[in-house]
Amino acid sequence: MEEESSSMLLNVESVVEFPTGTDTEMKRILGAELAVMGGGDSRAISIRAGEFAIRAVNQTESPLFLTICLVDEHQWPVAKDSPVLRVGPRRFSFALPAFVYGLTLPESCSEGDLKKLEWILMKYSVYEDCSGKEDDTTFCMAESETKTGTETEFWTWASSKIVKRSNELLENMGIRDAMTKVSADRSFTNVSAGTVDLSNRTQRAIRMSAISKLVSKALVRGAINYDFHVDTMGPTIHAKSAYASIHAYVEVVRAVETAGRSIKASACGGCTFNGRQMLAGAVRFWKFNTCGLALLLRAVAASASINAGKDKGPVVVADVIVEEKGEVAGGENGLPAGDGSGESCVSVANSVEKPMESCRNV
Repeated sequence: MEEESSSMLLNVESVVEFPTGTDTEMKRILGAELAVMGGGDSRAISIRAGEFAIRAVNQTESPLFLTICLVDEHQWPVAKDSPVLRVGPRRFSFALPAFVYGLTLPESCSEGDLKKLEWILMKYSVYEDCSGKEDDTTFCMAESETKTGTETEFWTWASSKIVKRSNELLENMGIRDAMTKVSADRSFTNVSAGTVDLSNRTQRAIRMSAISKLVSKALVRGAINYDFHVDTMGPTIHAKSAYASIHAYVEVVRAVETAGRSIKASACGGCTFNGRQMLAGAVRFWKFNTCGLALLLRAVAASASINAGKDKGPVVVADVIVEEKGEVAGGENGLPAGDGSGESCVSVANSVEKPMESCRNV
């Protein structure tokens, strides 16, 4: 982990150490606003406002590494196979396969803060600065196009351009598989445009936030085992870190949405690292194998069942229970409830890995 440790020293705000990993806050900015774009009408919806942070999570005894962003309590992944665009002096888009986030930073944000954030995004994502372009990808709204002057108006106007440019970046890097392509008109489960099977784009974002929290906490607490739970692609000799692919999150969401049926498809080659050969020359990726997907799906199921008798309605694992704050039913960050000494992601991991052979045979 020396490669990551040395390079992040210039960007560390705070570090939380666990026995099995480290959670490093690289940058924090107050007063951010987060919108989500997606669906057939492409309208943007503001979903969170508050403190923005970007964090790096790694295991101490393995090369597993991931990067996440938060606004208030809403979390989403940043990956080296996921596009991030700077579309204005203080605006950044984060494209995921089924929707796009729009992040607006406050006017009080200094140029130094923006340069620091941009450096981090260049290192940990497919990044491009489009804020100063004068071609057809420009993101400057004409005064005649502005009606309300709100951030959601801008993101609604820019959404189609963001999706188009994000997909162009992926194609330029050789990433062309359907499950990675950015589309505003589908779910994580169905790759066909126009077949959204979730209630709305906000629900998709809530679901991704909960799964992102589950994955990051499971990694830093050692519940994810490098030898049993993940597949990797890329160099193994000189690469100090293995970076989480966007598939590491999307496939968990798919497993939840399909009540585990997608795990069997994955075992039969339904979702691979297709198209990452160009990136794999310099980047080592990881995603969950069938055992890892089963582990996390059972953690979600345990989280839901713990709350089944608490007057929260029926438990439907395939359509993750959502509470008022928009997280998976259960304890903090979408994990099974507990006081730290009882049920946790780690204890769930232990329960589903006894015996380990049964997990290998999923």
